[in-house]
Amino acid sequence: VPEWCEPWPINSQGPVPNGERQGCYCLFQNATPIYVGLGASRGSGLYREHGIGKRLYSHVLRVDSSRGVVNNKGFYMPREKWQHVTHLRTIGFPSGYGYLAPALESFLLSQLPQSLSLHNTMRPGSSA
Repeated sequence: VPEWCEPWPINSQGPVPNGERQGCYCLFQNATPIYVGLGASRGSGLYREHGIGKRLYSHVLRVDSSRGVVNNKGFYMPREKWQHVTHLRTIGFPSGYGYLAPALESFLLSQLPQSLSLHNTMRPGSSA
């Protein structure tokens, strides 16, 4: 049964939890969720089904070259747009179940209060 990972500080050493799977992620500013995202890329070769990692490394995180590499693992920091993010959580699906990720993202967005100021531009039930 897939479960949300423990909070992963945004300035952590890699890899991202569940980065090798398809699934969803949530970005937080302290205890408040500010973005719910989908990582469902099917990838290819060595990175087949690495949807969460692909999405986060492309849009949310960047390598923090000032901290070097320890035990063959680099450190990450948020991209400019996400400087206020304190941590993230991910939930990854086993191989063959990535099709559930878009449904979970839609469900999560529909369950969060409309008053919550998310960075998501489209939310189920919104008029946008």
